[in-house]
Amino acid sequence: MSIEEFAEALGVASRTVSNWEKDPALVPRLEAQRILDTALEQLTPAARERFKIVLAAEGGPSNGTRQDEPDDALSQAERGVRSDAIRLSSRVGSETLEVLTDGIVEIARDYNNRPLVTNFTDLQKLHKQSTYLMEHARRPAELHELFVISSQAMALMGSVAFDLGRWRTAERLITVAKGYAEGAGHRSLEAWSLGLQATIAFWDQRPANALELVEHGLELAPPGTSRTRLRHIAARAHAVAGDKSSATLSLRAAEDDRAAADGHHDLLHDSVGGEFAFDDLRAAACETAVFLALRDGERTEVAASKAAQALEGSSATEARNAIAHGLRIDRAAAWILLGDIGTAEEALGPILDAEREQKVSVAGRLANIRQLLSAHEHQSNKDAQRLGSNVTEWLGEPDGITPES
Repeated sequence: MSIEEFAEALGVASRTVSNWEKDPALVPRLEAQRILDTALEQLTPAARERFKIVLAAEGGPSNGTRQDEPDDALSQAERGVRSDAIRLSSRVGSETLEVLTDGIVEIARDYNNRPLVTNFTDLQKLHKQSTYLMEHARRPAELHELFVISSQAMALMGSVAFDLGRWRTAERLITVAKGYAEGAGHRSLEAWSLGLQATIAFWDQRPANALELVEHGLELAPPGTSRTRLRHIAARAHAVAGDKSSATLSLRAAEDDRAAADGHHDLLHDSVGGEFAFDDLRAAACETAVFLALRDGERTEVAASKAAQALEGSSATEARNAIAHGLRIDRAAAWILLGDIGTAEEALGPILDAEREQKVSVAGRLANIRQLLSAHEHQSNKDAQRLGSNVTEWLGEPDGITPES
């Protein structure tokens, strides 16, 4: 709607609306305030909720007055009474909470089909809106829901930062997410955040730190999927440390937790899902990564085949798109370990021919491929050297991934 159309609908001059737009701190005269109040009352409930959310994103209403405009004491007093009345009667409302929650769920479930920067920007808005509304919440249940929304937004922002290689930024965001989750008493969300911090730690070659974070998460995690995910993260940390026995034990413990998950509904993994989910496909992909880190080509291929079957049976498009590339690279690595360079090159073809992937996990896996190809046993293999050159060209950096320090 244009300024002229809005002014006509209100019955005021278009110049008046232009002045409001140019100077957000300007307080309309009482007559104009009554016109605006009437227009707001005539909106549909859904439109009013959208107005409240947009208002939150802009930082809320200003109670200031222009110093260069004369204003008598009675008018100021009336404005103050009106503001107090609004403040005392305001409540966030179920419709507002539903709009914010739906926004989180939409981003979580469509996480891998959207540009990472778009995800981050939208999540920032949701976090800003929810924190503004916290100041206006009058009911404990509303404040609890807003804490959950803020925690989920910050956790997903941390996931985006990790995917972009901004690991220190990710850790700071996740720390805030954990604080909101703790305040809301949402143990599954707090455990998920600890799991992401542990994932960053083992990618950053800090497996001992990763295992400490997992142990903390296991103290909080509810039975079932939340614990299963943490066990798989522990297995990967053990594998990075070269501890095959402990990695295997963690995978067995994960199977036990998976069995315990039957019939247990997790508020985060099941209700929200998407980037927060941890299903059979993600579990199989983790198992593949464990044996690859241990340089066990045969068991990597077995686990990768299992993951491929889970991928075929997955109905979640976002999970298929996100994991398929990583799985393809891991299978190629297994074939390199088994000495089959030709099959590895065939598997990597679609990835090397595609546009460079933003996610640091893909680049990290390809950097591992290059490291395998540079081993002594492949030095005289022309096919291996050609594939290594193609991988280096795709990476674009001599040292592969360069996460934030």
